[in-house]
Amino acid sequence: MAVSVQDMPRKHRLTVTDYHRMGEVGILARDARVELIEGEIIDISPIGSRHSAAVNRLVRILDRAVGSRRLFPRRTRSFWMTTQSLNLILPC
Repeated sequence: MAVSVQDMPRKHRLTVTDYHRMGEVGILARDARVELIEGEIIDISPIGSRHSAAVNRLVRILDRAVGSRRLFPRRTRSFWMTTQSLNLILPC
């Protein structure tokens, strides 16, 4: 028995706006450990104390080197919303 493409389930990619709205209406818990990667919600492991300490140290070092105007907690794209610790934005 042949299966046509129309019979196959379709994926529906979520946008960052969709992701935030899911949090606003309670679909995603405020403390949910998830990220939006390429439009899909992915579970992530909790950040440990060693990671937090390393990020805090890195932020202090980069702040002295380039200034806090160039340090951002995260950057989003249409189908990505990650919990990365920070981004360093430098001019091209």
